[in-house]
Amino acid sequence: MGITVKPMSDALGAEILGVDLTRPLDTRTAAGIYAAWLEHLVIVVRDQTIDADDQIRFAGYFGTVGAYHRPKAMQHAKHASSTIMLISNIREDGEPIGAHPDGEMMFHTDT
Repeated sequence: MGITVKPMSDALGAEILGVDLTRPLDTRTAAGIYAAWLEHLVIVVRDQTIDADDQIRFAGYFGTVGAYHRPKAMQHAKHASSTIMLISNIREDGEPIGAHPDGEMMFHTDT
């Protein structure tokens, strides 16, 4: 699969074109995306409809995917995961579906 890396600015950011994240990536494509991330610091892959398994597989191309340790009892039942931390301000039936729904999450790099 051939990809196109389209820089978004001189400072940082690139759009990745020509990839379908619903399918496993071949080694060359994964390496190309990884190299684009290292060079541009931020990558954008537009117009993808991916599920949790697709997201976990894609994240795995960048390193080991860690576990999400928030107890499932503290997560929205419909969106609970042992791997993905959902950050969202969406509420269903008056309850937030994600962690830190109203801007409470400060930037950190521990996971």
